[in-house]
Amino acid sequence: MFLAELRSTDGSFPSVYWNGDDDPASLGLEDGGAVIYNLVDAGDEASFQGIIVTGTEVDPAVYTCFQATVRFERGVVVGWSSDHEAGQPDEHCAAEIVNVLSEDAQVAPFSAFDG
Repeated sequence: MFLAELRSTDGSFPSVYWNGDDDPASLGLEDGGAVIYNLVDAGDEASFQGIIVTGTEVDPAVYTCFQATVRFERGVVVGWSSDHEAGQPDEHCAAEIVNVLSEDAQVAPFSAFDG
């Protein structure tokens, strides 16, 4: 249910979903982007983890990770929460994804990506 509803206005995903089985190198993060993973869909609530990575315009590449929960009522989002400012910025990073980033990629707090 959650992934079916997670669409931008043009109908595309605003990020890439990684199921944990596919090769993380195929995610295309060398040009930057966002990936969500570890999706848990509980009907009226869905949680997931994510990583945001800068592209080649930033040297070295910078990334951050987070966990978020979205709450639904009758199929409509009624709230969400994220721990992006709590803990360490790499706390929810999937090692398999981080391992395909450039060797000099550096972790940064979520605020580095927040405008």
